[in-house]
Amino acid sequence: MAELLDENREQLFPMYGYIKGVLIGRYNIEDQDCEDLIGDVFVCCLRNLPDFKGNCKLKTWVYRITVRRAIDYTRKKVVRRRAHERLWTAYKFMYGDKQLTVGQAKS
Repeated sequence: MAELLDENREQLFPMYGYIKGVLIGRYNIEDQDCEDLIGDVFVCCLRNLPDFKGNCKLKTWVYRITVRRAIDYTRKKVVRRRAHERLWTAYKFMYGDKQLTVGQAKS
């Protein structure tokens, strides 16, 4: 079992380019966010590697983790964008076209 774990760990790190290709090509994630997600994918894979049963290829297992993380990321990004849009709409409703600067007193 320990041999399988070591072997899988050695196979995991060369998959960096593959994971980056999935994230950029399929999910159109920007470079900076992509690097953060790749780190997140590697941490998740390393943490769960002892539970990998070998029912599928390691690459398939890593792909599924990558896809789940990318979906979670895009879902959170949409939620944040919608929240920002709601705040902006509320701001425009309250203040119109008047621009507030940082530190400006509210009336």
